[in-house]
Amino acid sequence: MAIKDQITTDKYAIYNDDCIEVMQDMPDECIHLSIYSPPFAGLYQYSSNEADMSNNRNYDEFMQHYGFMVQEKHRITIPGRMTLVHCMDIPQSNSGRGDQLKDFPGDIIRLHEANGWKYNARYSVWKEPLGVRNRTMMKGLTHRTVVEDATRCSVASADYLLAFRRDGENPIPVTHENGFMEYISESIFPSILILRSPQACSNPSLTKKFLEKDIYSRLKLTNPLVIIFVILSITCSCIG
Repeated sequence: MAIKDQITTDKYAIYNDDCIEVMQDMPDECIHLSIYSPPFAGLYQYSSNEADMSNNRNYDEFMQHYGFMVQEKHRITIPGRMTLVHCMDIPQSNSGRGDQLKDFPGDIIRLHEANGWKYNARYSVWKEPLGVRNRTMMKGLTHRTVVEDATRCSVASADYLLAFRRDGENPIPVTHENGFMEYISESIFPSILILRSPQACSNPSLTKKFLEKDIYSRLKLTNPLVIIFVILSITCSCIG
């Protein structure tokens, strides 16, 4: 098989080519973990190439095409190891009059189970509604829809990371000699998650108060000039 481009070192190998053709040349049970985002079943079309998984006539044809990839991925994955798939519910229209969603994550789960995978977990990635509306122009998220008829409102659907495991005993355990050394619920909520919110950027006093508490407790800084510099940097980034 002719690969368009590749980089190979003693630590990793990167291949630029059709993923199904590349996997077909890989030996059985050689991959420990895979993580990727498939084309969202026609939501985006990247090329007119017949081999392009995003280039299909309809949803069913996409799922059939995607199934070849899921099948090969199962073959090359080590028993007991995992694959992670990024996905979301797919909008079916944008009329602002009661639009529907396609349960793409559910179909991905069923496709993997049909090809020997065990569904293990679903991680949700929250998305800020105003940001989604500005990026996608979804009519169901506009203030006008709330005013005219709130029953037609929609949601900023989350992204998901679906986890699947291949059956069998993992021959290479991933061990941690001392286990967990810190209980995460005892730690302070990361300031960056607060400071990126619209509320924090519109309220400099809240930003300053939270930063001072967070930086002193986390980094134990004693130089107030450092604190001032960080506060000014964050505040300026919010304003900008």
